[in-house]
Amino acid sequence: MSTTAATKITSALEAQSCGSRPGPSPAEVPPLSDMQSAIDAFADASRKVEDYYRLLGGEVNRLSGDLEQKNHELENRIVEKERMQAMLFSTLQSMTCGVLAIGCDGIVVAANPAACEIFGASVQLIAGRRIEAVLPEIDESDLLIYALRSGAAQSSTIEWVQEANGHEHRHVKLIAVRASSPYDEHLVGLILAEDVSELRRLERRSVVQSRLAGMGELATNLAHEIRNPLGSISLFATSLAHELKDQPSLAALANHLVSGVGALEHVVSNTLEFARPRRMSMCRVNLKEVLAEALMFIEHPRDQKGVRIDRNFEEPVDEAESEEASIAGDGEQLRQVFLNILLNSLQAVDEGGRIWVRMDRLDAGRWKVEIEDTGVGIPADQIDQIFDPFHTTKEKGSGIGLAVVHRILCAHGAQIEVESTVGRGSMFRMTFEPEGF
Repeated sequence: MSTTAATKITSALEAQSCGSRPGPSPAEVPPLSDMQSAIDAFADASRKVEDYYRLLGGEVNRLSGDLEQKNHELENRIVEKERMQAMLFSTLQSMTCGVLAIGCDGIVVAANPAACEIFGASVQLIAGRRIEAVLPEIDESDLLIYALRSGAAQSSTIEWVQEANGHEHRHVKLIAVRASSPYDEHLVGLILAEDVSELRRLERRSVVQSRLAGMGELATNLAHEIRNPLGSISLFATSLAHELKDQPSLAALANHLVSGVGALEHVVSNTLEFARPRRMSMCRVNLKEVLAEALMFIEHPRDQKGVRIDRNFEEPVDEAESEEASIAGDGEQLRQVFLNILLNSLQAVDEGGRIWVRMDRLDAGRWKVEIEDTGVGIPADQIDQIFDPFHTTKEKGSGIGLAVVHRILCAHGAQIEVESTVGRGSMFRMTFEPEGF
């Protein structure tokens, strides 16, 4: 239908509705066929619009479904990422190895509790600081920083010996590891800190064990070869000293000979004790009696050197007093412990020096024994090593006496501590349990 015909129909309908206008002339009214065609066209257009609307609705529903699926996938990814972050955070927090995460600008962005404990600072004091400020006192730390920044090496390792109160007490291995991707805009790498003190102790013990492998048989053979003539020499020297008592100068030489033989016998005994430890013969022993016997053994070298020994206890005079200071232990080996420490003190002090021997009762039936001297003292960096076999601070020392002390005390479940200041002296503090180990 033409536009003119549609206009005429519209005008006729408006005239009829108004009633004020005369009706159209027969010439102006379009034929019915044209009206039908217009209606059909309108219906066809409506159907097309409905079809397009349905298509549009289907497309909207499809896009909505896709969007919902994408949103669901994104939510799952976020949940998975959060789960992974929580798992990584939990793993990082529970690691015994210290971890410092370093950003590309050299700033520490994260530190786990193990790292805070090793570096002695809270996470608030570590995170946010430059790595140079976190590692200021560590030798060769510049190697770690260089490895992180240069990219020349994927990792670098150094060992840091921590000190506390002047004592070497912990070995820490520090490893700088670059991030796997050099283009990571957030992380340049990690610094791992691991306490390897126990490993170093095991390594030292392994070295000692290898040195002791053939020592037992050698010590046994030497003991038999040396002790027999030593016994004869000691007997003749003692007799000679007695015969020369009216000739002081010669008697002094004989007494020196007796002391030398006694010292050599002590070294042989320590070597045997360390190389072939005896089985413990545990019974009730009185610490005061054992300590008094050890003091009696050093009376001669004490008098020769003019050393004064003060003690705060007396030997028990009756069974009640004897029972009071009794513990479960091997009396002969405990006497060896006290004798070794007392001889160390005698060797450390100058002529006219002093030694204090104190014994006190603690709670729950425990006993404390302290042996203190005014000797040369022990260097701070050697305190932790004095109980290692063959370690000695003396020019002619064997390094066995204190190793024997430590082994016997450990077998008795006793504790030993050492305090020392160079030039002022040392103190050995032993704590004994009432029932031993």
